[in-house]
Amino acid sequence: MKKGMILAADDTGESLRLLTQVLNKEGYLVHPASSGELALASARANPPELILLDIHMAGMNGFDVCRRLKIQPETRNVPVVFLSATTDIEERVEGLRLGAVDFVSKPFRTEELLARVETHLELGRLRANLEKVVNERTMKLQVVTEMISIPVKQAIESQDWSLVLRLFEPTAFVMLLWEEESREWLLNLPQAAIDAEPGLAFWRSYVLLGFGRVGAAEAIAEQADIQCERSDRSRDQWRIRSVRAKAAELRGDGPSAVSLAGEGLELAARLGFEERPLGYLWLGSAYCMSGQPMRGEEMFRTACSMCERLEGSRRWLTPVCYSWYGRSLYLQGRLNDALAVCRQSFSLERQYGGPTVAISYMLEADILIGRNLLDVAQQSLEKALDVNGSLDQWFSQPNSWLTAAVFRYARGDVRQGDHVVDDLVEWARRNNAPAVKEKAEAIRVNYWLKEGQIERAWLWSIERKLTAENDFAYAQEPTYLALARLYAHRGANTGDASLLDRAISLLGRLRRSAETDGRMGHALSALIVETLAIAQSGRLDDALASLERCLTMAIPESAFRAFLDEGPMMFDLLQTAAARGVLRETTTGLSAMFQSPLASARPSGAFGYRPSPSQPQSAKSSLDLDRTLQLINPLTDREFELLNLIAAGLTNASLADSLFISNNTVKTHVKHLYQKLNASTRTEAVARARSLGLLAN
Repeated sequence: MKKGMILAADDTGESLRLLTQVLNKEGYLVHPASSGELALASARANPPELILLDIHMAGMNGFDVCRRLKIQPETRNVPVVFLSATTDIEERVEGLRLGAVDFVSKPFRTEELLARVETHLELGRLRANLEKVVNERTMKLQVVTEMISIPVKQAIESQDWSLVLRLFEPTAFVMLLWEEESREWLLNLPQAAIDAEPGLAFWRSYVLLGFGRVGAAEAIAEQADIQCERSDRSRDQWRIRSVRAKAAELRGDGPSAVSLAGEGLELAARLGFEERPLGYLWLGSAYCMSGQPMRGEEMFRTACSMCERLEGSRRWLTPVCYSWYGRSLYLQGRLNDALAVCRQSFSLERQYGGPTVAISYMLEADILIGRNLLDVAQQSLEKALDVNGSLDQWFSQPNSWLTAAVFRYARGDVRQGDHVVDDLVEWARRNNAPAVKEKAEAIRVNYWLKEGQIERAWLWSIERKLTAENDFAYAQEPTYLALARLYAHRGANTGDASLLDRAISLLGRLRRSAETDGRMGHALSALIVETLAIAQSGRLDDALASLERCLTMAIPESAFRAFLDEGPMMFDLLQTAAARGVLRETTTGLSAMFQSPLASARPSGAFGYRPSPSQPQSAKSSLDLDRTLQLINPLTDREFELLNLIAAGLTNASLADSLFISNNTVKTHVKHLYQKLNASTRTEAVARARSLGLLAN
């Protein structure tokens, strides 16, 4: 039995024959095509599971073929891997924009090619299986909703509101997620129905909250809560308290969210086991959104444990709980653990269903961005946004769009970044969600500072009347981290020591608050900026000691993006640290990332640093060609990527997790790296790479 069907396209006969032989030997069924036109015709006639596509073909090149494949319904979901003899980063970025999932350098190494083919075939099958499961469940849900909607409509016509609630409630969460008609009739119920049945008030406020209409949802829920208190309706009241907690989260009122969700859980505990997992989920969410992810983790672990005992249609809650559990770990800076739980939630989604896919994809994108794996993060983010739809779509997640803004700016796409931020600010204004506005504006200000637009950021701080001495809640921390970064940059530019002192003081407050609540990712971000402010104030030894602490926190989780986002000041400090012998391999490897394809898809100088003739150039693209010729076999892009991470001090296990490859594949890459560099240990490999100019000294 063949392992899979692959279309291989290359207009070089010898290369195509070799490619076909290698894949056939491994048990794959290969359809060879010697031109772009033949590849396109073959894919349309008999869609394969994977396409290997040479870029530089005569006539219709690989980019043209890919562009046409992605607009054809029968081929747009087939993964495309480009084959290329060049290492041009702009070419690779263009390929990824067109929808390719990977690149293989030519001449290819058999082990690498087979590993990538196997990986993308498996991922493609998983995606296809997930789509099949979703389609099957959608069809079943349509049958169920048709069976329920008719009697519900009859009960509405007869104004039997108690019957309406009894018919609708057993499958309400799932029906609201997938069935627009249910949301419409809930929003159009007369006030008499809401007055008669507080349970219907909960579902209406839940729908309004899903549309982001925080004020309207909260008003209905507060009135229903009073009504439940008078009539002793605990079942309705616990849910109403929980939806009020959700509204408080969006307003940025963390203490109220925790209090209301806690009261809701107490009420749910009196009603029986089935209500309690959802109560723990909502309380965990309130803790996370109020800056207490360790407490949130406790709630989610309890909820996940309880979900194992749920039966039937209520099992949809299981993957949702795991998604939020992963989010609590991410907020603690535990990226490795968060990614493992995220993958578990995907597996549970395929098993039980539930509205978790967008949440999990968003979490995956956040983790990958934190690790500076932007190309892979783009795929996860696009899937999250595809499920979410626009900001005004029901059950859309504003956090997905916040992540999209971070990603756009990291890619240097200022126009799109500004567009996303503008939409978020307007959405927050309309829906009384100031916490979303705070985060969105802080993302844009951080980009201004990275690009040296200090005066623009200074005007923002004046308009907002921000000072380092202000008191602030957790929801405002992104704003005050941006303010502290502004003080550090302006103080460094103007030589104003008082601004640097205010930055250091404010950053100390932010860091200590984050450390107290276990938000080590936030603590790392504050400590990095604090380190730069200390360096700019002339206390270099203290700054280097602080930098060492930052790196010690970041390396186990591969959390490198936070350093790269600080621009030229961080580059200069890393270079100084390397010269002083402070974690030399790590600081040298990390400073190299400022100019390598890992840092950004943009050309050299993307972070405000442009090397002068007297400064070392650490990027592969800017190497002296005479020195690279000393290598008999040049390093592939993957090997160069691996070399930088090895120099940064990552273990094999961390390399595998960061690059999304198996431990065996890492060992194979390291072996080839050693052979090419004539080395037998990591230390020898790094030293040899430096002597050849592959890494900065």
